[in-house]
Amino acid sequence: MKGLADGPTPGGADILLGLRWAIKRSFVAYISHAPGSQEIVFPYNPGPNCGQPSGSLRFGGTVAFSAHAGALLVQVASPHVELNGSGGSLTIADPFDRSGRARRLLANFDVGYERLGPFERWTGTAVRLAPEATALFNEVYPADAEFDPLTVVLPVQRPTSSG
Repeated sequence: MKGLADGPTPGGADILLGLRWAIKRSFVAYISHAPGSQEIVFPYNPGPNCGQPSGSLRFGGTVAFSAHAGALLVQVASPHVELNGSGGSLTIADPFDRSGRARRLLANFDVGYERLGPFERWTGTAVRLAPEATALFNEVYPADAEFDPLTVVLPVQRPTSSG
């Protein structure tokens, strides 16, 4: 896991674009026993309606946490951030769906937005675990458990996909 600065540096140097989220630092620390921010970066994956005030920001990548000889396995894959005014939600590829097409609501959050020169930054605060996502963490965290804030940094001018 790569630690990141809190935001873009002047002039855009050394910026990693995408969704930044530590998920739940205590959980990541428990699994990794590693110092640092334990922030994970999911790369931007353009799709229709990306970046609209009410729309979807899609990201790729997968992170899997495993412990206790596989008795604990948590997978977060292909996150999508859905923006709805001052609120948002985060869905992931449903790890329990064998077809690979289903999505599962993971968390809801409050949304902040700011323009930083050629970049846009959305911040998700008050990130709360969705009731339907408690099984992903083996029922260790209850519904509405507070998770870490998330940040999305993308260039204002970015590629989009028609489908």
